[in-house]
Amino acid sequence: MKKIKLKKKFKVFLTIYLMLFTLTFILTTFSKYLHQVTGTGTKAIAKWEVLFQGDNTNTINIVKANTTQEYKLKVTNNSEVGIVYSVVLSNVPNGVTVELDGIPYTPLNGEIKLENVGTINANASQKTKEHALNFSASLSAANVNNSEIDMDVTFTQVNP
Repeated sequence: MKKIKLKKKFKVFLTIYLMLFTLTFILTTFSKYLHQVTGTGTKAIAKWEVLFQGDNTNTINIVKANTTQEYKLKVTNNSEVGIVYSVVLSNVPNGVTVELDGIPYTPLNGEIKLENVGTINANASQKTKEHALNFSASLSAANVNNSEIDMDVTFTQVNP
């Protein structure tokens, strides 16, 4: 008889303990979330801008055996997080080379991947970085007239 009473008391004690633990956990979690959302203000968590400045139509003029005029790529980070960005150029015609900030790159299968082109920290005083892009084609380059070169800029969040 004593064993049954002891088992019942243990079950009741265990149930009360688990309920108190669960209640404490829920209230603590709720109070943390409640604390984080009170107050006023705005947050610009992720706001980036990429501008390509060539001529007015955003086209690139590639002339065989000459380097084109310089084109500007501007990346701006108005976020509350730091970023590292990369640039991928695709559909680059055979025989066309690209210089980014004076460093030449040759496409592989029509693509140029430029990893970690720049970093802009969240607390940086300079929120915009500008890069110089030059395109040139050799005399033996494939037809470059009316070719489209795609440019993608990808962002990865980093700690400030």
